[in-house]
Amino acid sequence: MPRGDNRDILVRGNYVAGGAVTLLMNGWAQAEVVDNEFIGAGTIVDLTARGGSIVAHAWHGNTYVRDPGARAWRYEGAAYELATWQKITGLGNTGATGTTPMTPRVFVRPNKYEPGRATIIVYNWGHQPTVSADVSSAIHAGTRYELRNVQALLGPPVLSGTYGGGAIEIPMAGVDPPRPVGRTGPTPALARTGPVFDVFILNRTK
Repeated sequence: MPRGDNRDILVRGNYVAGGAVTLLMNGWAQAEVVDNEFIGAGTIVDLTARGGSIVAHAWHGNTYVRDPGARAWRYEGAAYELATWQKITGLGNTGATGTTPMTPRVFVRPNKYEPGRATIIVYNWGHQPTVSADVSSAIHAGTRYELRNVQALLGPPVLSGTYGGGAIEIPMAGVDPPRPVGRTGPTPALARTGPVFDVFILNRTK
């Protein structure tokens, strides 16, 4: 979140993973950061106050998947371990630390504007070849469907068939990402995001 003259923000119920900085919060006069899960190997939180004051900030119920002894929490440019950061800022005292996840985390987001369509986000921490996803909130049993990786929407589906209800098994091998349009000269090889992470579009077919 960019530095600036920001007024207020609510950050609630998010699942945030990766990045050099997992959560960057700069220049907010008022902020409520609640019930989130932050996972990272670098800086977990980088907080800079607007006008040097965070009296109108409230942080509670967050989980940080990071070594609490690591200097991975920053405030006003300085890095601290979690307990010291909490003491200095007065924030996040109800926060907890968690262990590195090994089981997949799957989010199915039905499209409220287009019935029979959904976005499926998969964090495949254990590098499983397939991951189960319950798509009953998006399509009904007996519906024909196709599932495509968002990095290859014009390519063949990674999975298709008639939905039998319950969970489908999503292949997590990944696809080769698209090449940048308009780039000249040699393009370096681009790494697949699978099997660790991928996003898919589910569509019912006629």
